[in-house]
Amino acid sequence: MSVLIPDEIPEVLKKTKGYSLLVKGGPGIGKSTLALTLMVEKANVNGFYVSTRVKPDKLYEQFPWARKYVKADNIIDATELLSGIRSEGSALDSGESAGDFQFLKDIKTKVEGLKDPTVIIDTWDAVHASLGDRAVETEKQLTDWPRQKNLTLVLVSEFMDTRVLEFLVDGVVTLSDSEIDGRRVREVRLDKLRECEIKNLKYVYTLKNGIFRRFPPLRIKPPDEPKPWIPFSDEKCPFYSGAPELDEAVGESLKGGCIMIEICNNVPYEWANLLIRPFVLNFIAKDRGVIMVPPSELAPEQIRRDLTKYIPEKKFETYVTIFADSLNENSLPYVLNNWGKSEEEDEKIWLQVEEQKRSESWGHLLRVMNADRLEQTLGVPRTVRKCAQAISRGKLGGDLTIITLRPTMDATRQLRNMSDLYLKMIERFGACYVYGEMPRTGLYNVAADNSRGFPVPELTPVV
Repeated sequence: MSVLIPDEIPEVLKKTKGYSLLVKGGPGIGKSTLALTLMVEKANVNGFYVSTRVKPDKLYEQFPWARKYVKADNIIDATELLSGIRSEGSALDSGESAGDFQFLKDIKTKVEGLKDPTVIIDTWDAVHASLGDRAVETEKQLTDWPRQKNLTLVLVSEFMDTRVLEFLVDGVVTLSDSEIDGRRVREVRLDKLRECEIKNLKYVYTLKNGIFRRFPPLRIKPPDEPKPWIPFSDEKCPFYSGAPELDEAVGESLKGGCIMIEICNNVPYEWANLLIRPFVLNFIAKDRGVIMVPPSELAPEQIRRDLTKYIPEKKFETYVTIFADSLNENSLPYVLNNWGKSEEEDEKIWLQVEEQKRSESWGHLLRVMNADRLEQTLGVPRTVRKCAQAISRGKLGGDLTIITLRPTMDATRQLRNMSDLYLKMIERFGACYVYGEMPRTGLYNVAADNSRGFPVPELTPVV
């Protein structure tokens, strides 16, 4: 599968002999970046870049990695070629084919005999305007060329009316942008791909480091070969998220206090757990107590099975207490069923558990509380009080408290004001994103990184 551009594009290029692709969108949206990234995806060193506006040195300055795929001799300055087009009006009058204009001859000569070349014309708008009445005939012949010579042709367009060209080319990709809470979001839409099933109509993408990268729908699976969790160092901060990008974005907030994660209604808790699990594993691995109130759909046994892939079962049972109802609660030493007790009794038991965990643990405690579960069971006022008490005790003890909630909860507005760090998790086109409301951060795509044998979140800025 592709790791940079929409999966459907490399798939169709592999199974077809020659393909023409139109990439369109407004200024600065990433059209040239997508076109050049296509060469990276193909591992294609036979790339040609026909430019109406960029000199070779400027291209390499903007895209240093392009040197590997587009040699300086293969960057064609189309400005001079366009002036040649205008002087070739007599060629058409003498019966010469529009496809034989000199600017096309030069390109065709350069790619002749090469294996699987890629030709980018950026932008086609300027060429189209110079061709005048001959534009449509030239486009017809140009879009036949890829099939004849087994090459990939990418035409970049910014302003022109492309309705006729869209009919002629094999594929049409449109780049645009939108907004999420004042944060720019870039989107790529697959309008047309002949000989290919379009599985995902749209993707969000980023231009970080001058390369196009799309974000696929999030699919979470455990590591093929789980390995023991490697604790993070306490050298700079006692609490690490497991994602350097998030640690850097929120800075001082991760040194304690309360982190709230608002999980939008179409985001499964499993996605939020990508951010939460590293905190839990790190605390257990460092012999620190963990107290949890999980969502109702997550059984304590599931939590134990998940975490003990990466830490010893004995450590889990020593340092973890889960407040939940369980089918096997009487035989599970790490589960306490507090539901149905009075608020006074409930708080007394919580304090006893915290005191016990603190005496058995080294250093700080971690509380992970699902406010949605609390609100369903205890009601709004009691949920707010319970969370406030946990946050207050946590700050006094130098602990970390993580509270997850949903935007549709009645208690959300009151709880939001109690946090030191407030994150939002959203879904877009099947992928997961997170951003900070307090402190304010940019938008990050969230993926699962299993490369070390245990899951940590991989956050990529959407820029």
